[in-house]
Amino acid sequence: MFDLRLSKWACLLVVCLSSVGSSSALQAPHALAASSCTGNSTIQPTAVYDGGLGGKDIRLRIGNGGAGQSGLIGAWANAFIQYCSKQGVEPFLVGWYLGDTTQSLGYLATGEIDVAVTYNDAAEMQACKTGSAVERVYGFRDHFWLVGPPSDPGKLNSVGGDVVAMFNQIVAQGNADVATPPTDRVPVRFLSRFDKSATNIKESLLFTQIGQVPWAYTYSTWYHQYPRFPLQALAAASALSEYTLTDKGTWLSSPEDVTSALSVFAQGGDINPNDPLLNPAHVILGAKADPANKEIWEKFIEWVNNGGQQVISDFKQPPGPSGVVLYSQAPNRQHETRSLLLVRSLLARTRMYRLLATFSVFLGLSRAATVFLHPQDSIPPRLSPQQANLVLAAHLGLEQFEVVHQPSRLDYLFRERDFVGQGDQSALLLLIDETYARDIVPSAFQPSFSFSEPPSDALAFSLKTCHRRASHVYAHVAGEPVIPSHGIPRTLDMFSTPTPANEAFLAEILTLVNYLDAIPSSNHFAALEVTGISKLAAAYGRSSEHYKFAADTLRATIEAVLADKSVRLALVTYAPSARRQSSLVADRSVGVTRSLQPVKALSSCFSSLFTCAEATNSCSGHGQCTNVTRAGQECFVCACSTTVSNAGKVQNWAGEKCERRDVSGPFVLITGTVITLILLMGGSVSLLYAINNEQLPSILAGGVAGGVRRE
Repeated sequence: MFDLRLSKWACLLVVCLSSVGSSSALQAPHALAASSCTGNSTIQPTAVYDGGLGGKDIRLRIGNGGAGQSGLIGAWANAFIQYCSKQGVEPFLVGWYLGDTTQSLGYLATGEIDVAVTYNDAAEMQACKTGSAVERVYGFRDHFWLVGPPSDPGKLNSVGGDVVAMFNQIVAQGNADVATPPTDRVPVRFLSRFDKSATNIKESLLFTQIGQVPWAYTYSTWYHQYPRFPLQALAAASALSEYTLTDKGTWLSSPEDVTSALSVFAQGGDINPNDPLLNPAHVILGAKADPANKEIWEKFIEWVNNGGQQVISDFKQPPGPSGVVLYSQAPNRQHETRSLLLVRSLLARTRMYRLLATFSVFLGLSRAATVFLHPQDSIPPRLSPQQANLVLAAHLGLEQFEVVHQPSRLDYLFRERDFVGQGDQSALLLLIDETYARDIVPSAFQPSFSFSEPPSDALAFSLKTCHRRASHVYAHVAGEPVIPSHGIPRTLDMFSTPTPANEAFLAEILTLVNYLDAIPSSNHFAALEVTGISKLAAAYGRSSEHYKFAADTLRATIEAVLADKSVRLALVTYAPSARRQSSLVADRSVGVTRSLQPVKALSSCFSSLFTCAEATNSCSGHGQCTNVTRAGQECFVCACSTTVSNAGKVQNWAGEKCERRDVSGPFVLITGTVITLILLMGGSVSLLYAINNEQLPSILAGGVAGGVRRE
């Protein structure tokens, strides 16, 4: 037995050493010698493609492992070059740089390549989070295959099609064969590429899923570490009669003498997006892509979603009518931006939070509004509605429109805080029905304060008013939630059916994602009420996958906002009964549905804070509604304030809605001055006239008039 295995190793060594010196890619049409041109990279391309047009310079550098070895990268490169030529672009070259997922993302981070085609969500999202990747497109679907010797020494067929159970069989039988080596069959061994590739990561996840780490000390001798690229690893497993995890593309690209010595025990499919053996490939654009070739790599990212998909469906091995299609097209054609990737990276943790979330923070608040602020301020735990209004205005950077009436408790918010809208800070206001807030708000995000009145009557500024005020403060204010015309991300495919509930949720979540994408550039403001989640609950039920996934996604989005230090977040939860009584807090329509009748015939005194704020447009932003008593009844009127411009000019406001500049002070001053001047001038003239009619004293007159002659 020892001699037999030694001879296999010796044979394998000769095969692998000979393959290292040759190109590991299948010979593709229009492939040039790798040394013909290296572009700006310090590493050499494994292959260079010209599309049959004879270009001279490498203008696109692609990093990938298995798809390059199968020939797909070459097929993509040639088709893309020909597409660009038809668009009027001068012929150029595309370089393929051999590397597994970890290596390709490393090349991307250093700028050695422009684009990486990789196979691991976690690694890709980490690259996006660190800033080395800026855009991701779903390229195609590959599929992992668990293969091994046809004799099946690990009895994998006995557990059905459960791949996790199969890995458990490999561990159990492998340990048994180490303890008692078999004499009538080959021992169970598993070949791992052990190279940080997507395949290595996937097999490691499957092992850890059953609580096993065979690569750890003490090392499991049945676990064969073989750090080679896919084709070489599969050839080794075939020669040594070992189980291994490979992919469909590698299997169909391997020679028959390799695959004939192996059997397929489990393989991934396209039906279930959560299939553990599904191997999605994404095209990742690097932040350090060569700016001189921006036109080319921008075209390529767009082309992957269109012409690139046709290449996927046409790509076969061996080429020709009898060949087999290696890969599946991407399920949709939606780009995923950096912020959406961050949301997805938080989504897995969000599922745990839903199970661990404590609801104690919501107890006793069913008749009150609860406010969550980030970053936290030192706020009393219980406020009046008017105080809550002031705190929210200060937190969102809209304090210049408010007047402080409680200087002892809240004055510090306006004196000591730098203006939120300055610099690169942004603000976000979210309103959420308390019924669903407990499924959405992260457990680590603790309430800042609460107030007893329903927010519909407590917030002097509605979302509409906030938008209007923010337009005077922030450089960019988010508009109405709408679904982008370019479609929805793959992550949200389950909401693609055009129902009112799905559309409401998609519009809101994509508005939040777009807000996150935009905030690094300059100060932004957004305010919206989250209503899609309640519509999903009504349409599908709170135990449905639609509702649970939507809640998890919203929770992950809020966590992404909390992770951004440049955003000031205010999240307000309200009691559903209060929301039904008065629904205008989040009214995004142009008209007002609730009657704004004043008390009796008092044209400027309103029955509630809400009606006053809405009827007067929150006192035109120049004051605050306050309660007074008129005709023996309590009502609300505008108390106008004084504003100070950036130039330091003080302006008073007047009118029932504080809509007019108060010129009474200057008018009284000017009028008083004019009257005083007139009086002074009149008095002066009268005094002069009286002096003119009065005879001068004789002493003074003697020196002027002639003397009287005496006889």
